[in-house]
Amino acid sequence: SASYGEKSGAANTTASPTTVALALTKPEKSTAFEAGIKSTWLDKRVTINFNVYRDDIKDYQDTQIDQRLPAIGSILANVGKVRLQGFELETSVRPIDGLTIDFNAAYNDATY
Repeated sequence: SASYGEKSGAANTTASPTTVALALTKPEKSTAFEAGIKSTWLDKRVTINFNVYRDDIKDYQDTQIDQRLPAIGSILANVGKVRLQGFELETSVRPIDGLTIDFNAAYNDATY
């Protein structure tokens, strides 16, 4: 699958006796890809599911402390790019009736 999504921008506002502050964020944009397979083998005694994924996020929004706006403390801000990628593997083996052996593994490489 391939997908694209956006989270809207936001406005951070605050007022104190001495300042009124406004900080705007740009929309966060995400492009994601995922591919995988689900399979059953040997008269349904072995199941193997595998998928790989990647998500690229531009203008990622996160809470951060803004030294320029001490009246606010922390604000929602665009803090850069994020990339998530990895894989997931699920296996199940039933060598004899009444015994099932499961093995699962996942790897996630996140870059901020």
